[in-house]
Amino acid sequence: MSERTVLVLEKAEDGWTVQDGDRSLAQGATKSGALREAVRIARDQQPSSLKIKGANGRIQEERTYPRGSDSKNQGLPVKHLVGITCWVVGVLLVAVGLFLSIPSIPGVVGARLQFPSLAELAASVPFWIGVGLCATGKWVLDEWT
Repeated sequence: MSERTVLVLEKAEDGWTVQDGDRSLAQGATKSGALREAVRIARDQQPSSLKIKGANGRIQEERTYPRGSDSKNQGLPVKHLVGITCWVVGVLLVAVGLFLSIPSIPGVVGARLQFPSLAELAASVPFWIGVGLCATGKWVLDEWT
């Protein structure tokens, strides 16, 4: 696969310019006119990336051609898969831990379900592993995104 062409649309002294490195490829009096030309050039030079800067010089948008060819945008990111997996497995283990900690229910109709005491929960290894995995999954999703 050929190397990606990186084009930049930015404000110049006399309007807007489309550049490929140090080389000026097109110019326009307005941003919209220069953007149309930049898109045409980017489509002609695929695979390419077009960085669109505002008048302040900051990148406002980045487009890739062909669409979706940016490897960052393909599929669900690993960090999301790790976080979601940790959280789901954690929730399941919490449920298993709660189930294992509940004393058996007598066969009497109308018997009240009693939730485990803190001491019983403390002895439930799956419960605490589940709590840890839930916390880890939430941390991964919060910090890595």
